[in-house]
Amino acid sequence: MFLGMCAWLSYDYKIISNRETGKGRADIILESLADKPSYVMEFKYTKDKEKLDTLAKEAIQQIKAQQYDISLKGQVICRDSSLW
Repeated sequence: MFLGMCAWLSYDYKIISNRETGKGRADIILESLADKPSYVMEFKYTKDKEKLDTLAKEAIQQIKAQQYDISLKGQVICRDSSLW
């Protein structure tokens, strides 16, 4: 669903979904086509609200450990999207 919401960004970003990059597969990468920051997003899900912060930290660690941003230039913003 989020990928579809990103479609309107296609003029400013190359939208990459679940493609191998670095040492794994990032959920969504928005690679800047202009002078804007790029974004790396990793999605996690839990029904336990107490685990939300832990999952958010794990998502950021996963992005860094798997080097999902290795091919991106300029400013890169890493986000987790943990849901409960």
